[in-house]
Amino acid sequence: MIYDTLVIGSGPGGMTAALYAGRSNLKVGLIEQGAPGGQMNNTSDIENYPGFETISGPDLSMKMYEPLEKFGVENIYGIVENIEDHGDFKRVLTADEHYDAKTIILATGAKHRLVGIPGEQ
Repeated sequence: MIYDTLVIGSGPGGMTAALYAGRSNLKVGLIEQGAPGGQMNNTSDIENYPGFETISGPDLSMKMYEPLEKFGVENIYGIVENIEDHGDFKRVLTADEHYDAKTIILATGAKHRLVGIPGEQ
């Protein structure tokens, strides 16, 4: 099977990209190495998101994820190791599988920067 679009990363940006692609009747896969929502899942209270005075990160993550199923977005668990260009399609390689797509959207988010001091871990 070849996807129209594969989105790598399911934080807010990745889920939004997958939602719009799915609403456009494209065959969409959303690849994530953890729970949908990215860093939001580690946030207790979000107070700056339109439409919510205060909402927990995990709750907002689930509210953003719910409509993806309605539009047929396939949730794929995996850690992306490589992306290969095969001309008419791209191949995304994970540790366990490979996925082919016409288009890839990278929405890998960010990681907290470590300063390298003793005990930081």
